[in-house]
Amino acid sequence: MNKAPVVISGELYATEINYDPAVPSNWPSVPDTVQEALDDIAAAGTLVQTSYTVRVRFTYASSFPITTQAITSGETMIYAKFLITTPFSSGCTLAFGTATTSALIFGPEISPQTATTYVNDDLYEFASSDNLIISASVAGATQGAATLIYTLK
Repeated sequence: MNKAPVVISGELYATEINYDPAVPSNWPSVPDTVQEALDDIAAAGTLVQTSYTVRVRFTYASSFPITTQAITSGETMIYAKFLITTPFSSGCTLAFGTATTSALIFGPEISPQTATTYVNDDLYEFASSDNLIISASVAGATQGAATLIYTLK
């Protein structure tokens, strides 16, 4: 089959250009189907969740402490945010931490009587297994609502 010449550069002409990419010998073969690719990934164990975010909504009428989840040694808190959506009654306090140290992530800096947002983006790696908890003192409260959002990896 005759093809019209193509100008490549200056006065060089070509009627056909062929390119066969070289695949390094240490690369695995490319799967022919999506299923083969998924099987390869599953076999290699490379589907790993790197982080996840948890959202907990609560009010002054919730039962405290609220256990949000169990954590294991080596997990890292990478972000936490308290959103006070409805101010809590006078005298109420809130904290977020572990069963061992209740104000580890948030404590006295929280003023739940003001609708505002508190952020803690300090990295904290847990040295031992424990439970994450929201603790509060809400005796006599008549109002208050908040959302806690945190991300672990």
